[in-house]
Amino acid sequence: MARQTQTGYTGQRETTAQQNDIAFSHFGVMHTGKQGRGSLFSALVINVTLLVVALILTAAAKKVSEAHKITMLTAPSTPPPKPEPKPELPRPKPLPKPPVIPPTPPKIKIPETKLPDVPKPPEVKMETPKPVVLLPAPPK
Repeated sequence: MARQTQTGYTGQRETTAQQNDIAFSHFGVMHTGKQGRGSLFSALVINVTLLVVALILTAAAKKVSEAHKITMLTAPSTPPPKPEPKPELPRPKPLPKPPVIPPTPPKIKIPETKLPDVPKPPEVKMETPKPVVLLPAPPK
């Protein structure tokens, strides 16, 4: 059983935290300085071998497709058949023209009224202001 202290329980939780730290100590990107020379050379050999195999397969596939093009005969394509014209729909009969009705004069006559004369604005006459004449200053 875990021992209780003032801050809380101690014991099993601490051990699992330590185990998690140890378990994920090497998690992530590997440090390349610790790799051996054998793993480097084996990785190089495997990658180069895969590259060569891929190049050989693509070259072989290209040769097969070129040979297939040369030996295969294609017939000229026939033009598509002309579509048959659609039958014409019967045209609707034209509507008869509406009868022309002459305009009738109005039954009510409005008496003509004479507009009143527009009043003329009154003319306002003002006296022109007299100019102010300054006397010359007296001599000293």
